[in-house]
Amino acid sequence: MKFLVCFVGLELCVPQPVFTPLPHNLIQIMAYLSIAFSAATACFCSILYLNDWERHYMIRRLRLLNNPQDGPWRELAIQINIEVRRPMLFSMINKDCSRTIITDEWILKITNYNVNFARISDSQLVIVRSSPLHQSVPSHDGLVSTSAEHLIDLRVCSRSGCFETFHIRIRNQQELNNLKDQIGRPIEVLDSLALPQPLHERFVDAFIKELERNPRYDYKQKEDLEPCLGCSQLPAQVKLVKKCIDSPDIQDGASYEKCRNCQCRPMWCARCMGRIFASKQNQNLPEIWMAGRAPCPTCRLPFCVLDVCFLSEKD
Repeated sequence: MKFLVCFVGLELCVPQPVFTPLPHNLIQIMAYLSIAFSAATACFCSILYLNDWERHYMIRRLRLLNNPQDGPWRELAIQINIEVRRPMLFSMINKDCSRTIITDEWILKITNYNVNFARISDSQLVIVRSSPLHQSVPSHDGLVSTSAEHLIDLRVCSRSGCFETFHIRIRNQQELNNLKDQIGRPIEVLDSLALPQPLHERFVDAFIKELERNPRYDYKQKEDLEPCLGCSQLPAQVKLVKKCIDSPDIQDGASYEKCRNCQCRPMWCARCMGRIFASKQNQNLPEIWMAGRAPCPTCRLPFCVLDVCFLSEKD
């Protein structure tokens, strides 16, 4: 229809006629093709309208997804519209202008020319690709630094074959975690694919390596050790014992409280202690987390990495 309007405007502006009984040049041929295309589009829309839109491709997809208890497809469409308008949903817009919406019961991928529907209860989500995305961003001092994110592609397929397989893209690990929380079910990963670790988990790995350099604590009552209070999977592994040297430390204009000797018995595994330590640091400055301090999760006395000791393996 836009092409037809352009050719009508061209007819009014140029001295040579555009619409003639017998076209002789490319412009005149394109003008007649625009008329034919506009007429075909009008006929197609009229047929859909006269059939109450029953033959529209979106309606055919809704019929395939419609369960008997859902009633006619119009009721299913109303249900989807209501869910999409709810405030608590997962919504993400990609750079290609496609949009992914996940409600309590539905996964929708909306593009410029297509809409994919998937019922969550009938969907199987598989991570099929993970690739780093390098971006150049201006730093505070005017230089250009490089930051990296991971693009994660997920394949959405039907367990019963009710809808066609489609793909959605997640920009980072945090969005993937939000997606898992929204759908309430695990997401499979291809065996040949290794997902990048979140920043906190990478810090925990480095935290444990630092602990291995610290002296071990000889704990006599090992038979009294209980499972970790954080994960309840591993036994308590570490004890807070002041080993660092007191020194003034100032960061962001505020002085740290000096480390103190904790009297709590071992109650945490090394990974949970590392996660607690990371959560108490300045989240905008991960490069200085290892040099920071955190309060004991039980007695609130401050400690640093040098004060976290593995329990001795000797009985």
